[in-house]
Amino acid sequence: MKKEKVKIAVLSLSLMCLIFLLNFKELIPTKGERWMTIEEKYYPREDKGLLKGIRSGEEVKRNGSGCAIKFNSHRMTAIYSIDCDRYADYRIGEKVKVTVHHDKVVKIRRK
Repeated sequence: MKKEKVKIAVLSLSLMCLIFLLNFKELIPTKGERWMTIEEKYYPREDKGLLKGIRSGEEVKRNGSGCAIKFNSHRMTAIYSIDCDRYADYRIGEKVKVTVHHDKVVKIRRK
């Protein structure tokens, strides 16, 4: 009887640890990967060195060439420069998995 209680206790403790680790894995991104929502897309203007937002009309300073996308997760908001041709088909409000390395977008994937 005592061995059964010990086995049940160990099994339940192991199960709780497994559940905790699976939930914890969602909270910590690996290799700079995060699930984020696209809030705004910025395209270059012909005058000045600014990018203009599609939805808000907000202007941001241009960093390098190309476009930019504003991403939002439940923890942070960030604007990253991207290649206009490669990532033009992503829509505002779409949830994507963004891989970032040294503040540059390496890859964007859909669900």
